Amino acid sequence: MLKKTMVALMLGACIAGYAQNKEDVPQQPGDSVKTPTDIWEKIEEQLDERKSSLEENLEDCITAKAYSDIGASPKSRNYVLNRVLAFEATDFKVKQSISKTLKQTISSAMSSNNVESHGGLSAKSLNGNNDLANMINAEIKKELQAQGIDTNNVEAVKKAMPRLKGLDSFKKRIEIASQAYVMGVVTYASYSTKDRVALLAYSNPAQRAIAEGMITGQMKKFKPGRKIRQMINQISRKQLADTYGIRTMINEKGEPTLVAFAQVPVVGSDDAAEEDAQDTAAAMIR
Repeated sequence: MLKKTMVALMLGACIAGYAQNKEDVPQQPGDSVKTPTDIWEKIEEQLDERKSSLEENLEDCITAKAYSDIGASPKSRNYVLNRVLAFEATDFKVKQSISKTLKQTISSAMSSNNVESHGGLSAKSLNGNNDLANMINAEIKKELQAQGIDTNNVEAVKKAMPRLKGLDSFKKRIEIASQAYVMGVVTYASYSTKDRVALLAYSNPAQRAIAEGMITGQMKKFKPGRKIRQMINQISRKQLADTYGIRTMINEKGEPTLVAFAQVPVVGSDDAAEEDAQDTAAAMIR
């Protein structure tokens, strides 16, 4: 069974204090002054390092990073709302980027001549991604059968493939299958300064299996981790203010757990804002 944990982060007027950059802190003897440009160069380096690490250590992993400007001063009454909107916009950007990368990979592989000889794509032609190759080949087979082609007849398949790749019905199949393939995209890291936010997201077979398990009810177990509350309690207040999106954590029983970090401005009462944050977190998981 999938455990759903919703951690709703409520941000009020003190957000600027939570998300201080070093240049906001009083200078100490020997300190060097860092500009926003310096800070973002460092953040970009960290994002690139973590992105490379994901791609090297996770099989069939698709990653994306994105940035958005907050567009308001920390002293503005709309600052918290703008910050939330910036995170939401960035979340959309990374998912778009992952989908675009996937489509480009498929398009490049489909344009090769390899697919015509056997009616399918090899994992090698898709950057070693076996899951993706199986998905595309299943759609090729469905379309061939829909066109009345005997998929066991090698010559018939080879003859049909050039025309098949140009059919609108086949392109639609690939588009729908690609959208399903990128389900399970989760945030791996998030950063923010006073002016800008950044996210690094990824999708891999494990995340897609979790997403599929939510639909089928058949959830695989993983190597036991730690209690979710313990992991959350280790997040510092500063880190919590910078954290946005859905994280996947494995509890002490090996059950995958979705933890949603949502942020909302306090407009009325604290209780109302907390309820809004809970609703936002639940929507993320849905």
